[in-house]
Amino acid sequence: TGKDPKGLAAACIYIAAKNGDIRKTQSLVATVAKITEVTLRSRAKQIKNKL
Repeated sequence: TGKDPKGLAAACIYIAAKNGDIRKTQSLVATVAKITEVTLRSRAKQIKNKL
């Protein structure tokens, strides 16, 4: 799709942490993955819509 796989990976980590009651902020996950919070939210929303 032309999108950086880091965004997808970070979104998966964020969603998994959230579902597992592990507190990880969007800011933290985005910073570690070297992506923006906007990208993280966008990819997470796309994943949730597919599930």
